Amino acid sequence: MKKIWLMWLMVCAVCTFSACSDDDDPIPQNPVTEVKMPATAEIGTEINVSGKGFTNGAQLYLKDTEGEETKVDGVEFSASGAIFKVPMSLQAGEYTLVLLQSGRWELGKITLTPASLPVVGLDVPAEGLIGKKLTIAGSGFNATAKVFLEDAAGTRTELSEPDVTNGFVAKIPATVSAGTYKLVLALNGGEWTLEDEFSVVVAPVIKRIAGIRYISSVEVTDWSPLETLPEEYFDMFGVSSAAELREMLEPLFASMSGETGLELVYENGLLKESRRDGEVAFTFSGTEYEISGENQAYDGYNTLRFTLNLEDGKVGSSSMQYKPDDEAKSFDWQYDDNNHYQGTIGGAGRYYTQYGFVDGNLVSDEKNGIDLFEYGQPEWKNNSYGVDVAMCLYLLGDPEAEEAELYAALLRLNGTPSVNLPSSALLTGSPMPLVYEYDEDGYVVSTEMSGESMDEMLGLLPTKLSDRYEFVYEVVDYE
Repeated sequence: MKKIWLMWLMVCAVCTFSACSDDDDPIPQNPVTEVKMPATAEIGTEINVSGKGFTNGAQLYLKDTEGEETKVDGVEFSASGAIFKVPMSLQAGEYTLVLLQSGRWELGKITLTPASLPVVGLDVPAEGLIGKKLTIAGSGFNATAKVFLEDAAGTRTELSEPDVTNGFVAKIPATVSAGTYKLVLALNGGEWTLEDEFSVVVAPVIKRIAGIRYISSVEVTDWSPLETLPEEYFDMFGVSSAAELREMLEPLFASMSGETGLELVYENGLLKESRRDGEVAFTFSGTEYEISGENQAYDGYNTLRFTLNLEDGKVGSSSMQYKPDDEAKSFDWQYDDNNHYQGTIGGAGRYYTQYGFVDGNLVSDEKNGIDLFEYGQPEWKNNSYGVDVAMCLYLLGDPEAEEAELYAALLRLNGTPSVNLPSSALLTGSPMPLVYEYDEDGYVVSTEMSGESMDEMLGLLPTKLSDRYEFVYEVVDYE
């Protein structure tokens, strides 16, 4: 019995010793004290966590609500705390700042908000063209910048050949299909959606006029009224009969019919010269901001030389010299709120030429009080990338048209063209229906107007009038 008691006492002593030993072990403590950190921070910005006890070998992690941790690189530790930048790879949400230093410690909670777009003055075009360059204006782009088109399935296509010299310029690959995409910018390790719905369309075929052929015809449809003329008419023309009068008049009417051509020659994208029926008419020089033309077939009556000053892709002002000894006259070019050409104002503040537009279409020469065109077919649309067909028809047919206006129209430097194609011309005083032919890209390649009237010499012979213009184009290579 005594032995049993001795054994029991020994067990109790061992237990008591062990218990005393456990109580003496230190409880691990966070080596960093007096921790203070912001409650919120923007992704990509710098955070200052104050506290005492950080060491250079420590590591910081940001843990999301799912328990996934992201190591924070580039932390600067000091005796008073730690400074670091929130990784751009994180998403906005709630996070816990975790310290690895002599153990694992949670320093506190922080709410991360989305990073601000680091681009100032951002301007994204309304649409992009397949195979062409997309220009996104703004400052803040750098060599890390990438732009992606993301389809509904989340598949991304990166824009190629990026250039951040002035904004962001890159090409939409030719392999992209037309449609609506999300436009995503990657920059400085972060990502931003620039547009949730960005349209990508097939690039239009841009063409410029390389030549014009004009064919006119005046045909007497009935000569019989000559039989009704009194004899004094025959005496006045020095003939003795209706047959002789007809024989005399036929060559005159034939001379009213004819054909002429205008050719435009370009070099390095700029107009170099124009030729009428093979002969040089004007020679041109200039830049993307100014075009000067000099008349090589000057006859003392038309413009000797002119200069077109360009602003925002259209003529803002011009100067014209009519005679060698004259000073050049300056004109300001006027446009309405829809960018349609209204005419030129001279030094006296009066309109030198003036045009009227209704519903976006050229309808009149206001300066001379002439009605020009009717628009009876609203479905007949002018190619928005082409010239103003109505304006060109009027200026080409007007022998007194200003060359500066004509060439500005042919080069599409006179603002926004008419929305529609005219259905009839009123140039002869009565409507002359217009008929058009188009190429595969929707450009007008010919237009013909015809009508009937009485002749202008005797006023009694019914005639058929016909004017046909044929346009020749060349494709403009653009990025």
